[in-house]
Amino acid sequence: MPGYKFKGEGLCDELFAGISQTLDEAGVPSILWSEYLLTLYGVPTVYWSADFIVPDDKISTAYEALREAGFPECSQFADCRLCDKTSRKYWPVPPAHLHRDDFEVISLFKKSETLWNLSSFEVDRSNGELMFASDPLLPHTKQGVGRMTGFAPDLHPVRIPTPAYGTEAVIKLSFRDEEVDYAWDILYGYMAEYVDRSDILDSQKDLKPEFRPLMRWLNSTGLTPAEDINADGKCISKLAMFKKLEDILKSQNELKPPLV
Repeated sequence: MPGYKFKGEGLCDELFAGISQTLDEAGVPSILWSEYLLTLYGVPTVYWSADFIVPDDKISTAYEALREAGFPECSQFADCRLCDKTSRKYWPVPPAHLHRDDFEVISLFKKSETLWNLSSFEVDRSNGELMFASDPLLPHTKQGVGRMTGFAPDLHPVRIPTPAYGTEAVIKLSFRDEEVDYAWDILYGYMAEYVDRSDILDSQKDLKPEFRPLMRWLNSTGLTPAEDINADGKCISKLAMFKKLEDILKSQNELKPPLV
């Protein structure tokens, strides 16, 4: 149905689909991001916001569309207690946000600051970047964790990163923000613990080769925290492994400078 209007619903599939619908109708493609995305992968995590990635030049358009759909504006803006640098100590502050209520926000993030190497906002199975939240692959996660189902197919389509692409993106964000101490490592740790080696992610096949040693180390047993087994069976230090991956990503121009 066209013309979604916010009626105070909580953070649920219908709300996220309504946000996606509102943005699509305003000509703003969007991608679901952060903790609610993890629940679709099968991660049993909490969530306190609805986070979406949009094109850099569409932030204002997205904000106005959501405001017109009924989401309350924030009267405190940069000083908002839910979105300032104090409350978001371990996560980037969104360039724009609205409120769902006094405790939860709708956050808008720039593509260039999250998924900077994304080729397109279109879902194209051939490039392995995006999928829909209603994809039938999503229910097939490990038993006993997460939500165990994707969005209902009759809801408005919601774009999400594929598990492989999302994992690689979060690892790259951890390198960008290593001096800021954001908690990206927690997210890719969740991917290793709850999602890897499942029906939707096999890191040793689905990730690019340069990312595989890190995920293998996170999933390994019998190794000290400072060791990893690389392809030829030799032990290398975790620090050396991270440095090698960082050097590869820099040589490929895959890393961005830290956010100011």
